[in-house]
Amino acid sequence: MKQMVNRLARLTPGEWLALFTAYLYLIRAGWFLFVRKQNPDLWIMNVSVTQGSISLPMGAETAGLVRRTRWINTAASHPLPWAKCLQRSVALCLWLERLGFCGELKIGVRKDGEILRAHAWVELNGLVLNDDLSHIRRFAAMNTNSSTMAQGGLQWGRR
Repeated sequence: MKQMVNRLARLTPGEWLALFTAYLYLIRAGWFLFVRKQNPDLWIMNVSVTQGSISLPMGAETAGLVRRTRWINTAASHPLPWAKCLQRSVALCLWLERLGFCGELKIGVRKDGEILRAHAWVELNGLVLNDDLSHIRRFAAMNTNSSTMAQGGLQWGRR
C-alpha cells in the first residue's frame, strides 16, 4: 500500500488527469455493459471496426495510444482489481473513438477442460494495444467481419 501511495505522489498533473480520465472511461464502459446486459436485444456479438479507419502512424502517436492503454489498466487494478478484460477493452475503444481512431474489439474463446473461457482485447490496424500477444494466441478470435455491420453490429470510431 505504501508503495502505491508513493507512486501516486510522484504523478505529474498531466498523469493525474490521464488516470482520472481512465477511471471515467472504465465507469462509462461498465455502464455500457450493464445496459446491454439488462437489454439483451441490444447486444450483438459481432463487433467490428468501421470502414475507413484512420491508419495508425508509428512513432509518437503510437506511444501516446500505448500510454492510454497503460492508464486504463492501472485504473482497472487500483485500488483493487475491479474491471475485467471486457470492461477495459470497451473503455479503451471509447477513448480511442474520442481521439478519432477506430479500435476493433476482439473477443476470443478457448476450451479449458470442461470450461469455456473468453477474453477481450483491442486491436488498431492489426496492432494489439491492451494485451500481450502470447496471451491472446491461446484464444480463438470470434469472427468480426465488416459484413455483419450492416445487420447492426457494434461500432467504435469515426462515423
